[in-house]
Amino acid sequence: MDTKMFTFRWPINNFHLTWDGRGIILNSDDVMEGNKESWSFQESPDLFLAFAHLDSTNEQEIVLFARKYGLLGTMYERLGDWQTEIEALRGAVNLWMELRKENWPMLASMVKWNKKDKRVTYSIGKGFGIWGAGILPVPFSRHNLSQDMEKKDLEVMGWEVLRHLINIGLSDCNPQIEWDRGKLRLSFNPRNLLGALWLQFALAVSGDWDFNHCEYCGRPFLLTPSINRTNRRYCKNSCKNMAYRQRVKGKGKVLFSPSSREKGRKKPT
Repeated sequence: MDTKMFTFRWPINNFHLTWDGRGIILNSDDVMEGNKESWSFQESPDLFLAFAHLDSTNEQEIVLFARKYGLLGTMYERLGDWQTEIEALRGAVNLWMELRKENWPMLASMVKWNKKDKRVTYSIGKGFGIWGAGILPVPFSRHNLSQDMEKKDLEVMGWEVLRHLINIGLSDCNPQIEWDRGKLRLSFNPRNLLGALWLQFALAVSGDWDFNHCEYCGRPFLLTPSINRTNRRYCKNSCKNMAYRQRVKGKGKVLFSPSSREKGRKKPT
């Protein structure tokens, strides 16, 4: 992957919390363009996973993420907006993971085929509107689906739903042609942090990146040579240290122990 294609730096603003009678607001104290501290696309290529697995009911956890990486896209954001975006990306990421694991029973509960009008319906999480459940906007006639919904049909429908949602999420990413050492090159410039998170997710899906679950906390993380070792067992060093301390103290097994690394097949073409 040519990292020069993704030119994105996002200011990390100071902000204060206010209450307007309807909910908590994250209100920036700075002019976004003038803040020197920033986060770049290349620093955390799997940040989308951390965002998607934030506890959307934990206000403190959301605020800590915002203080570390910045606001999603404006200088004035409701905590409820963050909760909506977390659940939206979480639903899409969960669908991707079930497709990668070929978890057919779960996929059968997430995507369904309406024979009457030849449309695919889906229910993938708690997201608001189309991010939680919906119907693909056009009749699904690209593939011939069998009458008894075989595994390959679930797979095709699942990838189609995922493609649809990612394309909507990428609406805040602008492809541009820019100069680079006297030559023109293609560049993708997310307009904001939320667009960068969806672009990261799109890269993981299109690159067929593998993932594993942390053996201590259970959270997923990417496994690619450019990001993490393929035999890595913990999402971060703190989890590795906590697991070691737990073993030393003899308090039993770690909290989360997947039987094997969860691999998936390539997407259907």
